[in-house]
Amino acid sequence: MRFPVLTCALFVRRRVVEALGLYFDTQWRDVGDCFWVAEMVRRGVRFAVLPGFTSVFTDRGENMNLKPNALRERQLKWQMAPAWVKLLKHAFFAQYWLRVALRGAPFQKPFDFSLYTLADPSRRVARHVARPTSLWRERWTQYQPHRNQAAGHV
Repeated sequence: MRFPVLTCALFVRRRVVEALGLYFDTQWRDVGDCFWVAEMVRRGVRFAVLPGFTSVFTDRGENMNLKPNALRERQLKWQMAPAWVKLLKHAFFAQYWLRVALRGAPFQKPFDFSLYTLADPSRRVARHVARPTSLWRERWTQYQPHRNQAAGHV
């Protein structure tokens, strides 16, 4: 099932974490975010979506969640899912993308941003994004282990 929250772009009030004891389950190294957010949902924490980009990420060619441990943990997580979730996975996937589209996420306007780089960590460098997207197209197939296994890519 699609995990629709990037915890690196999730803002949680400290008082919520402390009051509810919402700490990461240390048995997970790679998919702990999923269980952390699921626990927040179970405990009734309210969420809202900011309708724009809030974070910049750099792809340096390596990603912990594409390594064997992450694939193993994702498979374990899927095995733990209730039967009704597995049965309705395509409906959940369609509902997620419908909500993304209705929110306007695929239709973001061009924008500028600035960031610090390794080349000069003392000053920001301006960048322009002509066609914004929240999809990481280059890694899309790598995040779908069931398709990669069928193709012999795992």
